Amino acid sequence: NAENYQWQWCSFMAPCFSSVFIFIYCIYYYFTKTDVRGMVQSVYFFTYSGVLSVTLGLVCGFVGLFSTAFFVRSIYSNLKTD
Repeated sequence: NAENYQWQWCSFMAPCFSSVFIFIYCIYYYFTKTDVRGMVQSVYFFTYSGVLSVTLGLVCGFVGLFSTAFFVRSIYSNLKTD
């Protein structure tokens, strides 16, 4: 049986993982490109980077989920059942 009943999670999580790479780049950017020193500034930078990454991940995940749901609905609406 080649059917995958968990396709919704795959279509949500695959685009959502782009936020992980963006947060990893924020860590790289913090340690190599910025001259930020201090605990408050570091917490501020990583808090806003985390919020941005989570928000972007949720947006990309929902776009991926709704686009694949639309695609699946459109291809199954054209099937003829006898």
